[in-house]
Amino acid sequence: MIDAGDLAPGESTHNAGCRGLARTILVHKIAGASAKAGADLATVDANARSVADPVRTTGVAFSASTVPAAGQPGGSLAMPVTPTA
Repeated sequence: MIDAGDLAPGESTHNAGCRGLARTILVHKIAGASAKAGADLATVDANARSVADPVRTTGVAFSASTVPAAGQPGGSLAMPVTPTA
């Protein structure tokens, strides 16, 4: 089994690509525990896939990122405030 990636939006031109950040450790832990318990390869694979398939990674930021070549933040994450009545 190859853990190829789990980016929440899927394939898009607006993201950095799939990186597998959230599920990689989970998949390895489940596969390792299954193998240690004596499961055959097909069962180890099935157990790892059952954990990998539903997991997705989503990024969150508290400030705009700075690309090293630019040397300054690439924008603002400020949220507009709308007065309520």
